[in-house]
Amino acid sequence: MSGSRESSAHTVLPTTSSRTPQIENAKSGIRLVDLRTLLDAYALTDPTGPAQIEQLAKDARKKGW
Repeated sequence: MSGSRESSAHTVLPTTSSRTPQIENAKSGIRLVDLRTLLDAYALTDPTGPAQIEQLAKDARKKGW
């Protein structure tokens, strides 16, 4: 699914098609289970990539104050 367009990316997630652009544009958070589903679908070849992306998602949920 590398190079996927929004229309095919939203078919991977069990969510509405309107939520996918919100996730992609940081208007809405993403659950780790959905993130892992997307990472599997995108078939990343870098073994450290998914772990780094998951950590970024976790850090984004933390309050900054």
